[in-house]
Formats: sequence, structure tokens, C-alpha cells
Amino acid sequence: MTTMRRWATTLIPAVVLVGALAGCSGSSGGAEPTTSSIAVDFDVTTTLPPEELAVVAECDAKIRAATSDLATTAFPESSDVQWELIDVVTEVGLSFVEVEPVPADGRYPRYRLVVECHAANEPVLYGVYAFADEIWTLWMTTDELGDVELPQLLG
Repeated sequence: MTTMRRWATTLIPAVVLVGALAGCSGSSGGAEPTTSSIAVDFDVTTTLPPEELAVVAECDAKIRAATSDLATTAFPESSDVQWELIDVVTEVGLSFVEVEPVPADGRYPRYRLVVECHAANEPVLYGVYAFADEIWTLWMTTDELGDVELPQLLG
């Protein structure tokens, strides 16, 4: 995404400058020089091809349906806890599933489950972040994580 932002930051002023120079070039015959500007509307969600958008939607649905099972896998000692789904942020292949234990488990108010999801497979739990003092801290990982590296803190 940083590359796209840099591209948009350099392209838009360049297009406006070229348009302004084109409007001011040549003989004006005493007329006011004209300038033009181009407004570029940038929407990140349109950058994914349709097949990837379909994968994201399918994974999002699978994860929402499996949230309770994923949380139970992460917290097997809390079998009497119900897990309230707060939010799901799904990208291609990786999702963050925010859950809240009901009743509160006394440790942390919320957790984020890190889940791998691909269209052909069931969601796989990679790890859990715990929320405390306005910071998400890596609380645990599973053996399924493999070579994937998760940051210690989430912003």
C-alpha cells in the first residue's frame, strides 16, 4: 500500500503540472492561458482482482461461522465461555478476528485471533493477540504458524 501511496503522491502532481503547462503553451493570441486539473479518485478495494475479492468474501464467511471453534481451540480451558465476535478483518490469506469472552475471563477484555484462510481449506489458527493498555500484544502462537512471523505488537 505504501507503494501505491507514493505513486499517487508523485503521479497526481505530475499530471496536474503537465496539464497546466499544456494549457499555457503556444500562442495565446491575447487570451487568458487555460489550465486543467485532473481529480483522481483512489479506492483500495478496487485494486484486487474479482477472483481475489471472491476469496476474501468466502474466507470472511468461513471465519465468521468458525469463530467459536477457533476461540475454543485457542482457549481450551475456557469451555464455559461464549465468544462474541466483534470484528473480522480479512485480507487474501490472513485474517484478524476480534473476539470478546462472555463472561469476561479475567485476563484480557478482548483478543484477536490470527487465522490463515484460503478458499479451498478450513481456517487455521496461527496465534492470538491480547488487548491491554490500548496495545495488542502477541499472547500465543500455535504449531500451525510454521515459518510465518507475527509481530510482537499490533498498532
